Amino acid sequence: MLYSLTDEELAKMRDTYVLPDFPHAEMLVATFRTDAATAREILPRPLSPAREALATAFVARYPETNFGCVYNEGALFLHCEYKKEKGLYCLSMPVDDDMAMISGREQFGFPKKLADKITLSQADDVIAGSVVRKGTEILRMECRQAGEVG
Repeated sequence: MLYSLTDEELAKMRDTYVLPDFPHAEMLVATFRTDAATAREILPRPLSPAREALATAFVARYPETNFGCVYNEGALFLHCEYKKEKGLYCLSMPVDDDMAMISGREQFGFPKKLADKITLSQADDVIAGSVVRKGTEILRMECRQAGEVG
């Protein structure tokens, strides 16, 4: 988490806002080592890179939501710390729907931008995700499924 909420604050949010729900979501997620010096340059102060410099990327398909948008999304996060509290800092979160972009940016503060195309596909045991923005593929992930997903 980038920040923490108390149980009382969460209860108030549940009473005030519709918290997003993503039934039947499909995601390809990868966490990987990154360059600590580069992460330090990118993270805004007072955040610092996590002890082990890590990043997490994902490509997701949301075929159903509780807020009326059906869309696809990608994201890139740096693992970070603030006063010894671990969290994630979102660098980019492209989406392929303008309503998802607006609500995610305005309600929750995510750095959402419109993408040209976001795909998540499976062919045999290979799962691939891709994000294209302004004609350039900015994220591509591919993995081989090692076993049954249950």
